Amino acid sequence: MIYKYSALFDIPSDDLVFAIAQVSKGHRKTDLYDKSEYPDLQTNGGVVRTAFLAAVLRLADEIDVGADRNPELLFDLTRLKEQADIDAFGTHESIKTVEVYKNAIILRTKPKEPRYAQLIINLTEKIQNTLDYCRDVSQQRSNLSITQKKVIIQEI
Repeated sequence: MIYKYSALFDIPSDDLVFAIAQVSKGHRKTDLYDKSEYPDLQTNGGVVRTAFLAAVLRLADEIDVGADRNPELLFDLTRLKEQADIDAFGTHESIKTVEVYKNAIILRTKPKEPRYAQLIINLTEKIQNTLDYCRDVSQQRSNLSITQKKVIIQEI
């Protein structure tokens, strides 16, 4: 889609279209250490560090779990039929806010039901794994850094 519609956005070069496409692709499970897929691209404006940008986007997508940014109507669990969907939405509804600080990411939670406490822990472990991976990519593939080291649950 990015290649198909890149002309609509006046992206000035094929290299930048490639960088945008790779960063977009990299926000999902791809190998951000792969220098051929995620190269540093020299442009007139400087270096585009595609691995770092993809890592930041991946982490941002992973921590986008707070109920505070979604309208309540998204949490109408009565319309959901699959248990996995009910669990996912209930978990997100139980995470009231996500706060990013220099050294930590804090999930402020209020489990909707007692059973959501373990699901919040499971999600926190998944976020921690993504954080660790993205922080390491930033250190190995750029001169930039992701400073957060820990994902913390704080029940409110």
